[in-house]
Amino acid sequence: MIPETVADGQWLGRDSDRIRFQVALQAEQRRLRDLETGQRTKGVVVSDEDPVLFAAKLFAGILEESSLWLRPPLPAKAESLAFDKIFNHARKLPMSSLFVATGGTSGGLRFARHSLSTVKAAVDALSVKMGDPSLRSWCCLPLRHVAGLMQVFRAVFTGGDLVFGEYRDLLDDDFPASLIEDRLLSLVPTQLARLLKSSTAIDRLRRSRAIFVGGGALSPELAARSRALQLPLAPTYGTTETAGMVTLLSPSLFLDGGKGVGSTLPGNEIAFGDTETLRIRSSSLCLGYQDFDFSEGSWFETEDLGHWDEDGSFHLDGRRDRLVMTGGLKVDPQALERIICETGLADECFVTGVSDLEWGERLVAFCSPASADVNLIEAALSERLEGFQRPKNIYALDSLPLDEMGKPNASAMAEAMDLPVD
Repeated sequence: MIPETVADGQWLGRDSDRIRFQVALQAEQRRLRDLETGQRTKGVVVSDEDPVLFAAKLFAGILEESSLWLRPPLPAKAESLAFDKIFNHARKLPMSSLFVATGGTSGGLRFARHSLSTVKAAVDALSVKMGDPSLRSWCCLPLRHVAGLMQVFRAVFTGGDLVFGEYRDLLDDDFPASLIEDRLLSLVPTQLARLLKSSTAIDRLRRSRAIFVGGGALSPELAARSRALQLPLAPTYGTTETAGMVTLLSPSLFLDGGKGVGSTLPGNEIAFGDTETLRIRSSSLCLGYQDFDFSEGSWFETEDLGHWDEDGSFHLDGRRDRLVMTGGLKVDPQALERIICETGLADECFVTGVSDLEWGERLVAFCSPASADVNLIEAALSERLEGFQRPKNIYALDSLPLDEMGKPNASAMAEAMDLPVD
């Protein structure tokens, strides 16, 4: 199913990357052929930080029909122990399985088991939705996560190409604008918000074909500013289990004032379960997890909440598993984050719950910049919210620490303030 041209690296947009890819691919294929069958039974771990070397080992494993586990190169100790336990106890599964890390629906480390068929279905759906048989991207997300990984498969399966970079490259005066010209790129809202502080980055973003924004809620304020700047945003909703996008709002509809994350891609259905959370049926749904198989054509139960608007666009309303139970009452952290940012007293905000003997969970908010006036924020919230809805503590930081996907890193924030980490 993988095109024969994958080995020559023609899907890479830089000549230097193409040469490095070819050399690394051949070396990894030789290494895998020298391994004893027993060593490859559970699969091969791919964990390079360098995206070119990561891609080379990925495709070497696919060409040699190995199962592949996508991992960070230097995981935290807890994650490393969790992975070792999963890997050492993994059941025997068909070769050529592709294991991509996810929190699953119940939290904790888990691996969605994809195949070339499921990832190709996702590529085909996006190609149809975009009306473009050839998808060209500029990738600044790690390949061990589905948002970065799918950019590689889009280039390979559609005859497009791909250039790797870091999102901060767009702030650099020396960054060649031609690298992003008429290409697709994917960002999370926090990355987008930080880039919009720079006129240089804004000019680069405006040259792209589409900016897929997912992995978190796009605030109305950030959407309005992006629209005013004429940025070709394409808000999306997707999951690791569906190999990425389930819905997409096209850049043209976004710029015309469209809201939400758009309509479903071909081969995808959304419904609501008994608990009012989303259920997804998708042609790109993974085959299951490392310890559990999905039945063919089954619905995938998520923890996401949402609704459709009158224009047929889907809106995300948060996640059930992010709700904080404080004093016996539920609070939506994402709604509180929006309210804090609407005060204009903080540039960024992240709200979570930490263990508390009295309240069960105590609401805490992390805001940036460090100069944010915590007292003014508390006063503003007291005028809009009841006591149980307000954070018990607000911390002002220089900037919110982010994880490798550009999302707020809750553990790092809690540790910095010496708070209990769940």
